[in-house]
Amino acid sequence: EHVRNFLLQTAILDRLSCSLCDAVTGREDGKGMLEALERDNLFVIPLDDQRQWYRYHHLFAEVLQAHLREAQPDRISMLHLRASKWYEQNSLRSDAIRHALAAQDFEGAAGLIELAWPAAEAGNIQQATWLGWVKSLPEELVRAQPVLNVWYAYALLGSGDMEAAEARFKDAERWLEPPDTLKSQQAALSVEKIVVDQRQFKSLPATIAVGRAYIAQALGNIPETVRYASRVLELTEVEPFRYSQASMLLGMSYWASGDLQAAGRVFADYTMKLRTAGNIPDAIGTSVVLADIRLALGRLREAIGTIERCLHFVMDQGEPILPDIADLHRELSELYLEQGNLESALQHLQMGKELGEKANLNVLRYRLCLAQARLNETQGNLDRALVFLDEAEQLYIRSPLPDFRPISAMKARVWVAQGQLTKALEWVHEQGLSVDDAPSYLCEFEHITLARILRAHYKSEQEIDSFHEVI
Repeated sequence: EHVRNFLLQTAILDRLSCSLCDAVTGREDGKGMLEALERDNLFVIPLDDQRQWYRYHHLFAEVLQAHLREAQPDRISMLHLRASKWYEQNSLRSDAIRHALAAQDFEGAAGLIELAWPAAEAGNIQQATWLGWVKSLPEELVRAQPVLNVWYAYALLGSGDMEAAEARFKDAERWLEPPDTLKSQQAALSVEKIVVDQRQFKSLPATIAVGRAYIAQALGNIPETVRYASRVLELTEVEPFRYSQASMLLGMSYWASGDLQAAGRVFADYTMKLRTAGNIPDAIGTSVVLADIRLALGRLREAIGTIERCLHFVMDQGEPILPDIADLHRELSELYLEQGNLESALQHLQMGKELGEKANLNVLRYRLCLAQARLNETQGNLDRALVFLDEAEQLYIRSPLPDFRPISAMKARVWVAQGQLTKALEWVHEQGLSVDDAPSYLCEFEHITLARILRAHYKSEQEIDSFHEVI
């Protein structure tokens, strides 16, 4: 019976250690039980040479869990809760969150999820995973915890849902309003109960302003980007990370407005700071932006050198981070294509695709689709280019990065190359483009596309006139 109880009560665990088993069962024989189970071939598999961790055979675990639900249904929540506490005490937060949710300890899970956001923002936890956790919580509980609600907004920004993120920022701001004098003490006590990390609560004004600058930049509202980013830079108590984010968003606003020199200085400085701080994923992202800015300045060789140096630097750091390394190869492919070096472009695009498949990240898949579309267009595979552009359209997520090459304009260029002028002219009409438009750096690609379409249209009409004259 004691063996049976041990098996049932530990069946909720994906992996087993003697200490964890003791915590869950409330007994002190975890080590001996695991050794006996392995010795008796009771479907226990060691996960390391030191016999520190084990797991049950998957089918055996499913059978045990089914028996647990029948024999001890009232103990399941308590077992998950004990597992969550053990994982929390041993700094294994992801497992602690998973078991807290399974135990329906939503308040405990909410606190752990709130504390886990910095790891998700740094790339140590997938943001999609974090978003799944917070969506498992009751909505009223999330709205009652301002820091968690703001982190939820940040996760929504990452998925491109700007409107939902803005609504959560507004919701969280009610906790920052000066309380009524008669209720100030009660309000202070209320905030103390709902905030897990007081430091993050104090920095909410800057955090929300950064989020709003992000939204404004993603929507192409440069004045609002500057307003919110400047507000962050003017605050006295701002975390260095948020300060840097505000500076970066200002850099993006410079880029979108055509001030490439200023944008280049911001991103070069920010990239070096990220490297020094050891934030390699973000340093890679800003290096890619810096290369694009240098390309726009006509400094193609310098742009290629920026990415090559970044790639060497990352490889020297040890085990590479797949999504970021893949994006570096993708960027190099596009730069070599711009240079006319088709062989190198193909080589790096292939490496980017192979690494990107392992990473399975939507943003990267989107960028790889665009790169493949451009390469196929260059090679004359126009139908194939349109297939990749259609796929990229499905994957597109709004972000603060200026969209200098809208997919619709890229399609219009392919249609011109195919001789489908009717489609291309329909695109001009849908976009409301005209030769009388005021020129802007952000719309340069579209206006040059318009010029190509008008030239092709004029040439087509001339050919028709010549044909009629011959007849």
